[in-house]
Amino acid sequence: MNDKKKEEIIILELFRDQYENFPKGKLIPGESPDFILSLGPKKKIGLELTRLHQQSPGEDPLSFENISACLQQKEDKLILYRRKNLQEYWLILTILDPAYKTRYNLYNKLIVWGFYTSYDEIFLFNALSGEVFKLNRCHKD
Repeated sequence: MNDKKKEEIIILELFRDQYENFPKGKLIPGESPDFILSLGPKKKIGLELTRLHQQSPGEDPLSFENISACLQQKEDKLILYRRKNLQEYWLILTILDPAYKTRYNLYNKLIVWGFYTSYDEIFLFNALSGEVFKLNRCHKD
């Protein structure tokens, strides 16, 4: 197992501990998507993790534009993931930022923003603080 996959497992386990509505099931590491959560013979959720990073130099990684650009990049990969014929697909955007709260109140922004995506669930997870934000989705046509 490579270092990237080990880091993903740690982050997903932290997320699982912090998100109270995370379903109970068996996690199966993989690629495309990163994990499959097996809830039974006919119910499986694809889980994709990605680190939220600046799309453009000088841009705030936690801006609406930056989050939207990151989602769009992952949207393109969802076409490949759908070949696995899973029942749901979740995207977990991770940040490792101990100081974001001192810059602004992220929660107030996230409750009004809506992101266009075909993922069934999207989350922003601060792996350092353990905070989980479920992002509002607007459906793609």
